Amino acid sequence: MGAYHAVAGKAVTLDVEQAMEYITADADRSVIMGSKFVQEHWDLIEKMGRCEHEINLFNNSTWGDDDFEPLHQAIWNEIAIHPCHQQRCENWVQLAALVSKTNVGEARRTWRAIIIATIIRPFHLWAKGEYYKRTGKEIRRVEGALRGELFLEYMKLFIKKIKKAKRRVTDEQRKDILQSLTSTDDKTSTIGRKQKLDDLVAGLQKSRKVNKAEMPTGVVDQTVIMKGGIVFKYLTMSRSCDDCQKAWKKRNYNECNKERCCMAAVHQELKQRGIKLKRDELKNLGIAEKRHKIRDHEAMIWNTGDRAKESFDIKSMRDFQPKSALMKGLSDMCMEVLNNEKGINIV
Repeated sequence: MGAYHAVAGKAVTLDVEQAMEYITADADRSVIMGSKFVQEHWDLIEKMGRCEHEINLFNNSTWGDDDFEPLHQAIWNEIAIHPCHQQRCENWVQLAALVSKTNVGEARRTWRAIIIATIIRPFHLWAKGEYYKRTGKEIRRVEGALRGELFLEYMKLFIKKIKKAKRRVTDEQRKDILQSLTSTDDKTSTIGRKQKLDDLVAGLQKSRKVNKAEMPTGVVDQTVIMKGGIVFKYLTMSRSCDDCQKAWKKRNYNECNKERCCMAAVHQELKQRGIKLKRDELKNLGIAEKRHKIRDHEAMIWNTGDRAKESFDIKSMRDFQPKSALMKGLSDMCMEVLNNEKGINIV
């Protein structure tokens, strides 16, 4: 019936018995009976089921001498709240959010919701009615230039209502309204934030046993740069000298000792670590593949002692401690690249 969000053109007959059999075919009776809703309202549910006459829970004239109002209200408040159309309640959902994903403050969200509820949505209905008066045709939505024209007319009428409403309130009442709208003191987010802050302070002040894992180790967690490390991904062909780049394009090996040349630093690091490559490997392996040779060697050093007992993934290694002079000389280059990635410009 509602699969395509279309209104049925004729009466729809529903066999309640068949529908209930379908709904409850795979239901677990113990789970249903143990639910909070059933337990809290079981007396009225049982009474309604045992009535000799037919009970329509949404028509109190069929209740007789019994009072099913608590069950009637519970269904609206706990079960039937979901049919609210999204576009009709989304603004109020945003207002209830403690933190907005778009970083819009609650005061601004309040203004937006009021504007949509008091101007935009009423305007849609008014504009449709105005269009029908002028043309005798019904439309779903007023669009284009006519929408702008009608909106200006609507706002003139709306401003008259605003001025009339202003004359009915005192200056003191107007200040109270303005304070309520512009201040966040009474907003849900501020009240909730204060409550969470109070709970946090109370938790910090409460004495409790401190576990060993929570105690400071006395060791400073050093970054890669602080340790003098080199980040693997910064060793690229584009950061090598022109001679090494030309040699690589021709699949040749260039004997290079230039500073700040990544390819030269990689070759010297391989030699320093005792990693021997054949002549063909020096020519044909790219700088990334040679980096992997250094990473494999570093992993053998790193994955020892207590660390060997942990789950170790070599791909998780992002940096290494250089052993050759040329590789150590790339620390400044690493710092420059790192600052550039973070948007820091040091003059």
